[in-house]
Amino acid sequence: MHDLVADSIDQIDSIRGMLAKHESSELRVDAVGFYQMVQRLSPVNEEQKSLKAEALRISFDVAHIRALALARESSSIPKPFLVVLVFWLAVLFAGFGLFAPRNITGVTTLCICALSASAALYLILDMDEPLTGLMQVSIEPLRNALAVIGS
Repeated sequence: MHDLVADSIDQIDSIRGMLAKHESSELRVDAVGFYQMVQRLSPVNEEQKSLKAEALRISFDVAHIRALALARESSSIPKPFLVVLVFWLAVLFAGFGLFAPRNITGVTTLCICALSASAALYLILDMDEPLTGLMQVSIEPLRNALAVIGS
């Protein structure tokens, strides 16, 4: 259980690091260089052979996690839905603006409602990327659980 939680923390940290760095060509060169370096190792005994196999397995796991993170770069919210939603909100607020009285209270209310709707849309789009942005998933509960589990 301890190893599973520690691996989960490492995976989340590595994905956050890759998304923050966002220099995929530099990361790809580093990953290929590491893989080639491990391949060039020539183990002498069984322990070294198992360590080489473990290093290769870990490098494949890291490549898999990286591929998942890069695949996750695309949004799960369809663009046509966003276009229709923004168009609908624009028509709605334009209609309200046409029929609202021309006074400070009406204009202020429309501005506050439009700001509220745009902030809600921003938060929905931000929560589509849980590892980056304004609202991020915290890994502190995993770290606390790791401390309780012990080694």
